[in-house]
Amino acid sequence: MIGGNKIFKGASAGIAVYDNGKAYIQANEIIDHVQAGVGIRSGSVVSLVDNKIQGGSDAGVVCSDGAECVITGNDITSNARAGVAVMTRGVASISSNNIQFNGKFWLTFSPPPHHHVLPYLPVSLSPYLPVSCLPVSRV
Repeated sequence: MIGGNKIFKGASAGIAVYDNGKAYIQANEIIDHVQAGVGIRSGSVVSLVDNKIQGGSDAGVVCSDGAECVITGNDITSNARAGVAVMTRGVASISSNNIQFNGKFWLTFSPPPHHHVLPYLPVSLSPYLPVSCLPVSRV
């Protein structure tokens, strides 16, 4: 578990989980990073619970490259790009978060390369929006 840390002003991601890593990340303050506050990719499996992720120069959370991300109860605000970006075969369950005051989008999807762009992608945002209400936008 990664928990109870104050991670400020890094030159890259605040927390990065790559290469099939597994992590439970809870109750951290992740603020003012050059890359994503939390970057999850390359088949990693991560639960991100009750964190404060704000003020980054990129997205608050990036879930990509076959990663599986459970994002629950986080305060994801004031990031330059999307609050949460689900890209390149990333799979995410997103619920009960405060996601606001981020760049152009609060939630962004990027379709997998070499595949047909679907109008909606499989992500759970309950209790806020049913899946059928989620438009796709490119990062």
